[in-house]
Amino acid sequence: FPTGSGTIVTKSLFYKFDLTAVPSTGYLIAIVPRAERHEKASRVQDNTEYEIQVDVMRKVADIAAADALADEFFAFVEALKAYFREPARQNDGIASKRIEHDPIYADNHLQEHLQLTSTITLTITRITQ
Repeated sequence: FPTGSGTIVTKSLFYKFDLTAVPSTGYLIAIVPRAERHEKASRVQDNTEYEIQVDVMRKVADIAAADALADEFFAFVEALKAYFREPARQNDGIASKRIEHDPIYADNHLQEHLQLTSTITLTITRITQ
């Protein structure tokens, strides 16, 4: 996925993120594993379901800046969500089962953290024989 310059992609097991290293034009994309479930589909086939949370964040200077950047931010998140839906991502025994998108755009969140945040939850299934 073309994220552009200044974007940092990280894997994390924690939900506290520091955006100080992210340039003002960049995003922080945090990939957080949430759950793993195994299921015997048949005598020769196993299904493993993974739930992954993708948090997209962008630091803003103030609340007025957040309002100005909101459309661009959520367009970026929608493009990322569309990327995960592409059939090319669903091969080699891996299929996207569910994509949930929960935009977080609450005034108290913006005032406390001065950042735009959006969460995409992916549930993917890997089929092995």
